[in-house]
Amino acid sequence: MQDFIRARPGTGSEAVAAYPEKRPDVVRMDITMPDTDGIEATRRIMALDAGAPILMVTSYGQEQMVLNAIDAGAKGYVLKPIREEKLRDVIDKAVAKYRSRSRTASSKASSMSFPSPSTSATSRPTRSST
Repeated sequence: MQDFIRARPGTGSEAVAAYPEKRPDVVRMDITMPDTDGIEATRRIMALDAGAPILMVTSYGQEQMVLNAIDAGAKGYVLKPIREEKLRDVIDKAVAKYRSRSRTASSKASSMSFPSPSTSATSRPTRSST
């Protein structure tokens, strides 16, 4: 897999600060990060962009943290060590969820004659393992 890295922040705060400028297609966020953990960084990015395609990177044994990350808005997760084929699968699933929700929100919004909150801002991914 060719790596297209737009930014490689070293801390959660740096990830949040870089997101608006970089607007990456996919964010790979480690749960354990200096200064602000990946879960809190995910919450902050989701406040900026409810559709942000964030995938958590975690170690085996951090199940509760993964659930917390999904609750915070992450679209999926991958376990370390990262295998290329697994990462591709997780990215494909996250992109499919994002596109599906974007189409649903767009079709609902286009049929309304007044502004309404985006459905994607309140919809949440399910707690299924990927």
